[in-house]
Amino acid sequence: MPTVDDLVIATPGAARLTWSGGSGNPRIVSLYEQTKQLQWNASTDVDWSVPVEFGSALPEDSTFGLSAFRSSPLLSRGRAAWDAFRWEFHAWLASQFAHGEQGAVIASARLTEVLPDVDAKCFAAVQVADEARHVEAFSRYVRDKMPSTYPVAGPLASLLRDVFRDARWDITALGLHVILEGLAMAMLRMANHTFHDALIRDITRLAARDERRGAQGRRREAMRAGALRLRPQRTIPHPH
Repeated sequence: MPTVDDLVIATPGAARLTWSGGSGNPRIVSLYEQTKQLQWNASTDVDWSVPVEFGSALPEDSTFGLSAFRSSPLLSRGRAAWDAFRWEFHAWLASQFAHGEQGAVIASARLTEVLPDVDAKCFAAVQVADEARHVEAFSRYVRDKMPSTYPVAGPLASLLRDVFRDARWDITALGLHVILEGLAMAMLRMANHTFHDALIRDITRLAARDERRGAQGRRREAMRAGALRLRPQRTIPHPH
């Protein structure tokens, strides 16, 4: 039985299997091989023994952060209240990473259903492994190092609903590669200035490496190869 924090979305769509073998596209095959070689293990490549002193005093924030503190209602409560707020935001942000990466797992898995070639399906499946590894790492961090888990933020939940409720696979690809991954890259860049311990910074560094690999066009090239064969031709009527 789902808990009150679960997000359940009815998703339309159909699976496509092909018996014609690979696509014959050497670029996709090469990218698939490169991606396999760049995998990392969340259990062994992250030092989980690093302590996280949640709630401890934090060093001086950035000029922008200090300005925000001085103009906030927390100013009257002192620096300790500001540090407590920063730690809670830290926990909230780590929770959102875990939730968002779970959405990316599902979006990637849906793409493996509909891509037309075996090579493209395998390539998309590697992305499922990437995102699953991110879920594992961020979820373990929140579970083992944070005092509590925050539920998924409303805007993120709405975005996931919009992406998964659409039956068109290219909308799923757009939601994954442009919106979810774009948001993830922005948050990962912000993480080094927001997170407060070496462990989560190491996790975000490894996750960012995977996301940069996607942003360089490797996954999109496989998606485009499928799009050329799956999407119907669209013509614009010539005005009379």
